[in-house]
Amino acid sequence: VCSSDLAASRSMWRSSIDPASFLLMPVRKVLILGGTAEAAAIAARLLERAGDRIDLVSSFAGRVEGLRPPPGRIRIGGFGGTDGLATYIKEETIDLLVDATHPFADRMSRNAREAADLTGVPRLLFWRPSWPRHPLDRWIEVAGIDAAAHALRHLGRRVWLTVGGTEL
Repeated sequence: VCSSDLAASRSMWRSSIDPASFLLMPVRKVLILGGTAEAAAIAARLLERAGDRIDLVSSFAGRVEGLRPPPGRIRIGGFGGTDGLATYIKEETIDLLVDATHPFADRMSRNAREAADLTGVPRLLFWRPSWPRHPLDRWIEVAGIDAAAHALRHLGRRVWLTVGGTEL
């Protein structure tokens, strides 16, 4: 990934390291936590730019129906929380952790942050921008799943609810 790729992206990057330093790091082994189109694009760009200089592993939580595998190695299944991910990072000698999980995967992102802190491995977080609100939109934002269930009672018989499949 080069700085122009990062700047051209509509999405944001957050990192435990300076982005300019990331581009100079002697990264040998990268773990991408993904399952998103963005994660696959990141994997493709990394291998396009670095080739065989890096060992790239893309990890999927297990929900892989219709998966078009990204380039590099694939790992399917959970890690067993923060400690399991930290153990994997140590045992596999991961140099860089890329969190490109789905926005609803907040538990996995938290585990990634904590595992990176425990192991001292730099973490690069891919963050999608919020959907832009249009003046004609009729959104009702709530604090969580319970609040959404409560609000539904008062909204009529048919609603469009976007909460992620795990919560349904």
